[in-house]
Amino acid sequence: MRVAIWGSCATRDAFEVREHSFEAIDYFARSSWIAQASAPPAIRLDVSALSGFALRMVLEDVDRLIVERLVDSNPDLVVIDFIDERMDLLDAGVGAWVTGSTYAGQTPTWAELRALGVPALGRYHPFREPLFRAAVDQIAPRLLALPPQVPVMLNLAWYTPISSDESVSLPEGSAAKAVAANQQIARLATWVAQALGDRCVYFQAAEPTMRADPAHKWGLDMFHYETPLYDDLIDAMEATAAGETHPLVAPCPQQFVPPAFIERLAEQEQAQAREAERQAVVAPVPPVPAVPAVTSPGLLPTSITSRVGSWIPKSIKPQIRDLYRSLGRNKNQ
Repeated sequence: MRVAIWGSCATRDAFEVREHSFEAIDYFARSSWIAQASAPPAIRLDVSALSGFALRMVLEDVDRLIVERLVDSNPDLVVIDFIDERMDLLDAGVGAWVTGSTYAGQTPTWAELRALGVPALGRYHPFREPLFRAAVDQIAPRLLALPPQVPVMLNLAWYTPISSDESVSLPEGSAAKAVAANQQIARLATWVAQALGDRCVYFQAAEPTMRADPAHKWGLDMFHYETPLYDDLIDAMEATAAGETHPLVAPCPQQFVPPAFIERLAEQEQAQAREAERQAVVAPVPPVPAVPAVTSPGLLPTSITSRVGSWIPKSIKPQIRDLYRSLGRNKNQ
């Protein structure tokens, strides 16, 4: 069997955890749907320093090659995830969007575009999702040119703020970031599923396996999972490609909803932060010690004498002694 992936390591890494029945894996990544639906960039990226995988990723992005190559690969299964939609986009010529992958960022042209101040779209820019939805309208008919027996599986690679190792935590605030990312993924997946119709199915991992793995080869991140999730994903892809059912694969609903347990975690995190702020108190200011009173005419208390002796120049010490003697006489009158 042959599988074509348009997505990220969230799908591809599953093939590295164990043996599987796919003879060929065609992997397309680091390119937003918006870029693939855009006109070719008027400003060509200088890719002379890139090679291998990095070069292919950038060229497939700027030359808009992914959909064509995916369809031409004659897959038994297409798997799509939306993790790489997190990347910035730069306009390389009146709506000719280029995806800001790590590899594109290594080209001198990327720095030049940034310096020129060309339009840029971050993940949550208000224009980003309308452009994505328009891209879906353009790309979906091309995906539907695949033979009707070829299913398209959406891998709902949800962000998880939970580490599989309690001694290694994700950064503070990760739960809230996961909720925002997951809500966006749900919207993107909904639009794609609506456009692809009955051909579209989806995989959603079991809740206990949605854990980030600190020992992951790419490091700890909210979409770098532990092995049990990848095992389930491989099983689901094999079953779907073979025309079989799998308990974690289902027809796409009218609207996707992010995992509720992650939203509950974010609510708990926010409640704890509010409670910590409420209970926070300003540290009490220590009282200023009173200056000891003069206890005998002409003499300073020992504590003051020792302090005075440490910082008053010798040249004026006689005047200071005379002053305190005078104060002592006035007090006794």
